[in-house]
Amino acid sequence: MSHSHSERIETLVFSANSKHLLSVCKERTTLWKVHGSIVAPVLSIPSSGEENSDGSKVRPVACVDNIGENIVVYRGNFFFTLYEIKDKTAVKKDVIDLTKEISACGNPGFELDQYDSVSEIRFLAAESSHLRVVFHKGNESFFIDVQLFDCVPQMRKAAKYEDKSVFQLTVAGQANAKLLQDNLEKCISEA
Repeated sequence: MSHSHSERIETLVFSANSKHLLSVCKERTTLWKVHGSIVAPVLSIPSSGEENSDGSKVRPVACVDNIGENIVVYRGNFFFTLYEIKDKTAVKKDVIDLTKEISACGNPGFELDQYDSVSEIRFLAAESSHLRVVFHKGNESFFIDVQLFDCVPQMRKAAKYEDKSVFQLTVAGQANAKLLQDNLEKCISEA
């Protein structure tokens, strides 16, 4: 199976329940459905419609909800593009300018530096109503939780090793994660 990307895949991320996978490169984001040991493509979203991309300086980050109907893609400049999936078609729902939203919610001098980065985004509790952004400014890490229905962010400093979900996997979750990793490696090697 081909992964359909012509450029290097920069990000791979599973939904919280491991039933959906996103592969992200510079030119597109592809949503995959995971059925046991089979991974099937659902749709691709070209990055050309995302006016928030600031080029190759930023590694794209993305997330998908448990039912595969909501996707958020980050490509730089603190803009987050939200897509809703309907009938195997991606509809751009919103673009959140998080710098503007944080400034409007009590941090009026908030600005990005060239070394600031976003390392992860995900839906909280696997629901599509709240988004968590893991943001690094200098040597400090922050969680920015955003209510998507009104784009209200809450920013707080993260403690070291806080919210490292990989350490909280159950035995069944570890086995499932290993199976998915093996299947993904097989698909990539066959491409």
